[in-house]
Amino acid sequence: IYIVLDLFITNNSRLVTNVQAQATSLSDHHVVDVMLANNFLSQKETTTPKFDESSFRSLDFFQADFDTLKEELQKVSWSQLRDSCSFEEFPALFTETLFQICCSCVPQKSVPSGRPKHSNALRRKRNRQKARLQALIDKKASEDQIKAVRIKLHF
Repeated sequence: IYIVLDLFITNNSRLVTNVQAQATSLSDHHVVDVMLANNFLSQKETTTPKFDESSFRSLDFFQADFDTLKEELQKVSWSQLRDSCSFEEFPALFTETLFQICCSCVPQKSVPSGRPKHSNALRRKRNRQKARLQALIDKKASEDQIKAVRIKLHF
């Protein structure tokens, strides 16, 4: 696979490993081959982030029931919890207690779809616009209205 560039600029001298210029019978220009240290055409396998299910990072706080969470936190006798262990053991006990309460009020994160959120938003917006266009057609709207929506949709 060959990629044609009119200009190649980099500030990383280690990126370019070899440069060759060759005359061609197709043009009065020379063909310049630039060999790069990285293969930008190879697809890197993306992995979805995996969070330890026993950590706060696995919880989806955007979907949390904060009213219930607040009530559960108020039920805990924090001073009694602090007095039940040594000074060195308290941070771990505090964290574990807080995590248990959060698990009861905060759902686990779902596995990402693999699509960026902005792509999903753009797709939903386009689908809404297509539905609007179809509704105009179904209502037998004027050609000017339909044309205006088609122009907006680039149809």
